[in-house]
Amino acid sequence: MDADATSSDYDVAPECGDCKVHSGFYTALNAVWDSLYKEVNRLQALHPDFQVKVTGHSMGAALAQLTGLRLSSAGIETYMINFG
Repeated sequence: MDADATSSDYDVAPECGDCKVHSGFYTALNAVWDSLYKEVNRLQALHPDFQVKVTGHSMGAALAQLTGLRLSSAGIETYMINFG
């Protein structure tokens, strides 16, 4: 099977250096990021003692990984559990 996986620079986490991520997953996260970030902040204000956890399976795990790193880079403590 032939897979064309183009990469994008992952500029969200400067400490990552020259990291690259799958363009499709990065585009998908960027499409929902503003509303996701706003909702996480809203929920944290309502429930300050709750933890933020992201999870996913397979392709969802790729999105969860990017989301978790981006939330962490935004100063939101994030826990992640992903499945192959």
